[in-house]
Amino acid sequence: MKHLLRFSIMLSVAASLFFIGCSSSEQTADKQETPPPAEVKKAPEAVIVKEEPPVVKKIDTVNVDIQNQQKPVYEPTLTPPPPPENQIPAGKYSVQIGAYKMPDNADRIASLAKERFNLNVYTSVDKVDNLYKVMIGDFNSKDEARIFRDEMARQFPSDYKDAWVSENSQK
Repeated sequence: MKHLLRFSIMLSVAASLFFIGCSSSEQTADKQETPPPAEVKKAPEAVIVKEEPPVVKKIDTVNVDIQNQQKPVYEPTLTPPPPPENQIPAGKYSVQIGAYKMPDNADRIASLAKERFNLNVYTSVDKVDNLYKVMIGDFNSKDEARIFRDEMARQFPSDYKDAWVSENSQK
């Protein structure tokens, strides 16, 4: 068994030496093919080079007209404008559907409510909180306002789920 092991080791060493020797002979053959630097011939000094005209490549282009338009100037509102006189609800109760810092948001919600419901929609300014409140309806009793609020929440659950009945101040 020892002889078989020695024989296989010697065989693998011999095979390794054979492959190493073959690879080095290929490298030497590659080196011999290139001429030594002393034998490199110099090119003649006067070489006539024929210049060809440059090749122009077509590129897809898009024509863009730039118009200098004036940008709108936005001026911040420092104090909220007073609500018009007709923005006071006639009834004792209304359903408040939102309170907004920006009057544009309150106007947008109020116009949407006017389209959806056949009732008066009011926007008023709360001077204490500086909020624009949007209210719907002129109800004489709290129960009438609650019934309307529940109906709103049923028809448009995502829009009026937080609406509540508000008591109007009578002037």
